[in-house]
Amino acid sequence: MDLSDFVTLQRTTTPQQVADGLQDMILKGALLPGDRINESTLSRDLGISRNTMREAVRLLEATGLLRPHPRRGMQVWDPTDAEILDLFAARFHLETLGARQVSDDIDLGGVRKAFDEFAAVLADHDPDRIVEKDLKVHESIVALLDNAFLTSVFEQLLRQIRFFAFLLSIEEREYEDHDKLRAEHEAIVKAIESRNPDRAVEVVGDTVLLTRDEVREAIRKRRARESTV
Repeated sequence: MDLSDFVTLQRTTTPQQVADGLQDMILKGALLPGDRINESTLSRDLGISRNTMREAVRLLEATGLLRPHPRRGMQVWDPTDAEILDLFAARFHLETLGARQVSDDIDLGGVRKAFDEFAAVLADHDPDRIVEKDLKVHESIVALLDNAFLTSVFEQLLRQIRFFAFLLSIEEREYEDHDKLRAEHEAIVKAIESRNPDRAVEVVGDTVLLTRDEVREAIRKRRARESTV
């Protein structure tokens, strides 16, 4: 696969379209953690100028999915264990804070709707759609805060969270076990709908920490394989 498979030039700026295509390549595993971004080769493959490609790369760098390397230039983010811990700590605090809001008078319709949509796409066996709807469930929990600023912070985290979701899909075939996924999310929604804040915080928090540990293990296994090559 190359970049032209992921980019259809439209009315938005060309650099943004290219950045979106690169992001899709990363999130779908066509570019892997640590892969070098060769601006010259990519611009030639797509038939655009080096300056346009350079701007697209800078746009994607701002999302955190590309990082500069002292000797290799720009490359796909290959997160350290400390970075994983930091990101999931932020996710843990936001999601458990959202779960803490449950009460007798709060509207939980958004959480139920997000779960129903997630459950519906499991039958499609489409990892892209499953990941999208999976994360919508977690977005709906943060939305219980009714705080636009914190919602925007979580939206910024979602790019990296989505990166890890697809990493689990590639490394661990995480999104092929539909029964496990459904049961995990059903437990979250039941805890939220219990309207018991302590129970909701416990289940949501445990789920985030479990995902964190699965990501750390997946990356550990990948690096162990690479070290033997």
